[in-house]
Amino acid sequence: MPLCRMSDSTLRSDYFFIEEVLEIIPRARKISKLAEEKSTKTTAITNKNNHRSNTAMDKKARRLANQAERRGITLQIMPSFLERHKNNTSWYCGPRDLITWKVEVIIMPTKKTFSFKLSEQEEAIFDCISTHMVEFYRDDSDIRDMLLGSNYQLLIKRLPSSAKSPKYIRIEDNECLKKVLEGLTIIENPTIYCVPNESLKEFPIGTEKITERTDIVITEQASIDTNTDPSN
Repeated sequence: MPLCRMSDSTLRSDYFFIEEVLEIIPRARKISKLAEEKSTKTTAITNKNNHRSNTAMDKKARRLANQAERRGITLQIMPSFLERHKNNTSWYCGPRDLITWKVEVIIMPTKKTFSFKLSEQEEAIFDCISTHMVEFYRDDSDIRDMLLGSNYQLLIKRLPSSAKSPKYIRIEDNECLKKVLEGLTIIENPTIYCVPNESLKEFPIGTEKITERTDIVITEQASIDTNTDPSN
């Protein structure tokens, strides 16, 4: 507005406007502070709940690892933010002293994957996996033919294992999962490979590696005994 058109009423209007702003500012600051405090409190509660959840998860994972160690199984727990850890539903039942594992099955060579829960004492793993495989892939004719002809083997990878030359262990038909995993290292939960017989050559059995190590130890020991002076 040009200065020449300004009057007393204009000045009063501006004065009242400024006065109203000055009254609103403290209230706005108070509301902003309350909102900030509420947001901080909500964040703290959320973080606390997340911490409790992570603590409970870590406690559950530690308990599972301890019980696995009792059974001669080395269970490696991954960081809690990784999907494999989040999706691992394996658990230990104290009153029954029983581990129920989440078993992941990879069907080769298609690499189709499914998972199910299996008690460590459940026998006839072949039958269990076949039943679940039929359920998951009932419309897949190739998998159905493989199952009907029993034209496959179940293998589990020996860990730690070289990425270039991994070693595997063959699972016998009547073995229970507890017996299969004894002496092995697993990451979060067992992973079993369902391999057609014609592809077995691509999955070398790990016992060869153990035999080679044993032979080296025996050879070295024999060399030490030969070089030892009897007079000493």
